[in-house]
Amino acid sequence: MKALRVFLIVVVSIVLAFLLSGLTILTSFKQKIQSEFIGEVFKQTIIKESNELDDEKKEILDEIMEYKGTNDMIDSLIDDYISYVSGESDEISEETIDYFFDFIKENKEEIERVSGEKIDIEEITSDKSREELRETLNNGLKEIRVDTNSSTATALKIYGKITSDKFIITLLIICLVLILIIGLLGWSLYKWMLPVGIVLIFSGIFTSLFFVVSKLILTAAINQSELNFSLDLNIMLYYGLGELVCGIVFIVVRNILDKKTLTKVEA
Repeated sequence: MKALRVFLIVVVSIVLAFLLSGLTILTSFKQKIQSEFIGEVFKQTIIKESNELDDEKKEILDEIMEYKGTNDMIDSLIDDYISYVSGESDEISEETIDYFFDFIKENKEEIERVSGEKIDIEEITSDKSREELRETLNNGLKEIRVDTNSSTATALKIYGKITSDKFIITLLIICLVLILIIGLLGWSLYKWMLPVGIVLIFSGIFTSLFFVVSKLILTAAINQSELNFSLDLNIMLYYGLGELVCGIVFIVVRNILDKKTLTKVEA
């Protein structure tokens, strides 16, 4: 019976280790790749297409692209596109439209200086303008979807599924349930800390190694492109090191409690 419990703890721990590693990588990778990498490609493409602007207007455009709301708007637009391709949604979300209007409001003066035209905020944010913007963005989605080949569409569908909040929350719940199962199989208030500690150490090492490999690959890809920016993935390393430290602490605490229990028994 004891051998069976040990076997089950080992199996559950292995599953938990890989799930926890995946959860850690997904939570840190999505924001960096989607918001920074894809977002930066989008922004630099816009800047590159503005060659006919003079230096002063280019500087203003650079400032607009660095505005925080620009990342939020692009990130929301990317989410909408992925949802559209995966069949989860048929149109642009209201959130994306709100981001567009917030972007215009916050950068009104800069946009006027670049375009040379005055912007009437009341007119541009009217219900009519909102519907026109929604129609334009929805048409844009449909046009892009027609040009998307099946392999790209499949990749986007998979990406959309595994980076969705629903999937990440489900993964988190499964990890918590597996930890509970390990605790129940251990039949102790603290013996579960050893397998969970080992799982955390494995996940920390795996995440840290994944950070190194992905950093090398993405840096090489950026260097070969015409893009001029660096991608900061350090948050993934911090998560990995954090798990590593927590795992070591769990094991040390478990050993201390074991010794105290043994001392009491001998006494």
